[in-house]
Amino acid sequence: VLPTGRDTVDTAVDHTDISNARVFVNKKGTSAQAEDSAEMMRKIALGLIHRTNVESSISPGRQSAKHFWLHGLGVIKTIWDADRWMDKPEQKEGESDIEYGIRIDAWRAFGHYALPIIIQAVNPYAINPDPTTGGQLYVIEKHRKLTYDALRQFPLWHNPRGKGTDDYVEYLTYYDKDYRCDLLDGEPILRVKGGVVN
Repeated sequence: VLPTGRDTVDTAVDHTDISNARVFVNKKGTSAQAEDSAEMMRKIALGLIHRTNVESSISPGRQSAKHFWLHGLGVIKTIWDADRWMDKPEQKEGESDIEYGIRIDAWRAFGHYALPIIIQAVNPYAINPDPTTGGQLYVIEKHRKLTYDALRQFPLWHNPRGKGTDDYVEYLTYYDKDYRCDLLDGEPILRVKGGVVN
């Protein structure tokens, strides 16, 4: 099999500029303070993009560029992950207040490095935007997952269809600006009443 098709796509991806992101932030007023605030938010966004590219094994920007040239659409998903916050250290038994204070100071100094935001490139095949507005009202994301992986990630899931560990389950996520619901083979996996979080 000749690599012509792959080479063509890879060449197009190589010519897609993903290294010089431009970020624009709307000012919330006309004062100098509003301008400084907008500039700070712009720099934070640029830093987040840079950090994501540095920390990821494959840059989400490059993945998205490849999806664009393969499917005509690139999808970037931003996720809030509270588990990425650094836990506040607890005082150990027998530890003096001074020693504990030093550890707390170090935690305060480096805690801001732990941003709880993840940026991912999602295959457009898995994304189903609402057909009326092109995804502005809601999006449904659909993946296949091995039962083994689903049980490891969600140990409280009951496997309602009794699938074996090497079978695939359907993982659906609905989200809009107010609500989110995750289903594994039709069973809600977010442990809140009704399975829908606000």
